[in-house]
Order: sequence, then C-alpha cells, then structure tokens
Amino acid sequence: MYINTKMAAILLTLSLAACGGSSSSGDSKPPVKNNPPATGNNSNTGGSNVNTGGNPSADYSAIAGLYDVSTDNNEQYYYIDQNGVFTAYNYLGDAADSGDNCYRESIAGEANADLSGQTLTALDNGNFTLRINTTVATFEMAGNSVNRVSTPMFSAGGTLGATLDGVLIRLTTKKATDVSIEDINSMMCE
Repeated sequence: MYINTKMAAILLTLSLAACGGSSSSGDSKPPVKNNPPATGNNSNTGGSNVNTGGNPSADYSAIAGLYDVSTDNNEQYYYIDQNGVFTAYNYLGDAADSGDNCYRESIAGEANADLSGQTLTALDNGNFTLRINTTVATFEMAGNSVNRVSTPMFSAGGTLGATLDGVLIRLTTKKATDVSIEDINSMMCE
C-alpha cells in the first residue's frame, strides 16, 4: 500500500507540474493563411464533448486571451475569444513537431484538440467552466485573471495537465507573453 500511495503522489505531482514555454522565432517566413480563431463546432472534436451553448449575454472579457501551455520542447497555446469560444493551437516548428515555421489548430492526439470549438459557461460567481465529456473544468477567477484551474479530482494554480474522460488537456492560469493571437493568425500553416 505504501508504494501505491507514493506512486500516486508522484503521478499527481507530474500531472500538475507547471511547465514553462519557449518562444521560437526564425527569419524564414512560413506560408501564411489568415484565419480567425475557430467559432462554434469544430471538426476536431467529433462532437461528443462540445458545449456550444454558452450564454450569449455573458461577459467573457475577464478570461479572454491567449494562454501558453507549452512544455520544454512543444509550443502550444489556446485562445478564448470575446464570446468564450476555446481554440487550441500547436506550433509546428518546435523540437516536438520538427515541422514548418507555422501554427495550426491542434489535431486529435494533441493537448486540448478535443476542446476546440467549445464555448465556456459563465457562472454567476465570476468563474467559468468548460465541459470535458462528463467532467467539468472550472477556471477560478481573481478579478481579470485566472487564479486556479480545477476539476473534481485535480486543482492547480499553474498548469493542469491530465487525461480526463479520454481527452488530453493542458489548462493554465498563464497568459502568453511572447506571442499574440495576431502572431498566430499571421503564421497559420497552409
């Protein structure tokens, strides 16, 4: 029993570890495709975990923005727009992907891909939720900043990484500082 408890503590620590990201820049210009962030349903989701029923009168300005969920060698972001729509992005020119110097919407098997196209739900207490199949993730707000991300099983003041209901997620309190949504849109892969 002692070994199982110790192993569970190690796995929980690894799942909740806050990882820093890096910014990649290069002189070469990628093929450019100017796409706005996704809205509504997204073909990456398969439809089983999509919540597009957000409150149209809700104010998402406190949570709107670009969030950095990069790991040491994999540059990834998600964007929450002014309507509460969540879109995940992956930079292909990093060490993990070794691809072109461009971004694309995250695809199946990548963190947060199954969440793209979902609309967050605004709660009366100022917090926001995002449904992940049968699990709900809560973004706990402190003014105009996310203070904590939690699910019924996990809670993190930094980055929460886990597989919930078969969906790989990385959610964070950390807004991106080295790249903007305009940068990503101007460097979309063709």
